Amino acid sequence: MILMKYSLPLRAIHWLMALMMVGLITVGWYMAGLDRSPFKFELYGWHKSFGFLALLLLVARLLIRRRSPIPSSKGILAGWEIGLSHATHWSLYLLMLLVPLSGYIMSSIGRELTVFGLTLPNLVPQSDALQQTAHSLHGPMAYLMLALMLLHLAGALKHRLFDDRPQADVLPRML
Repeated sequence: MILMKYSLPLRAIHWLMALMMVGLITVGWYMAGLDRSPFKFELYGWHKSFGFLALLLLVARLLIRRRSPIPSSKGILAGWEIGLSHATHWSLYLLMLLVPLSGYIMSSIGRELTVFGLTLPNLVPQSDALQQTAHSLHGPMAYLMLALMLLHLAGALKHRLFDDRPQADVLPRML
């Protein structure tokens, strides 16, 4: 039997994380342009909470993916398309780890972090160099993740709208 779709849990977590990442990047971009105010700090609190949730969802996603069969693209897509798809997917997974992790480091270094009203223990010792590194990488990595998400979307739309073979339409696998 040929597997035609990703499992329902993988599809659900894919779309949930996609919306969450777009929202986090949008709010992060918006926050960066705000003057210091109580509203800005409230947004930062929500951004940190949802960023930490994204990190937990990534762990769940990787566990689900490990246990779920994945539809094959062999014989459907060209070798270079499969290679680009794999590189894009694994780069996205890496950034879905590194972006929230860098946010966690710069927010919790030397102090506790509050997430959805819960105080998390301080796991990262005080280090100005580490905090500065995390701070300088967080935004650019988020924008790189957005660029890869757009590449991912462009690939799905290319297969849906422009490929001659109906089986090359990979979008229904994730719907």
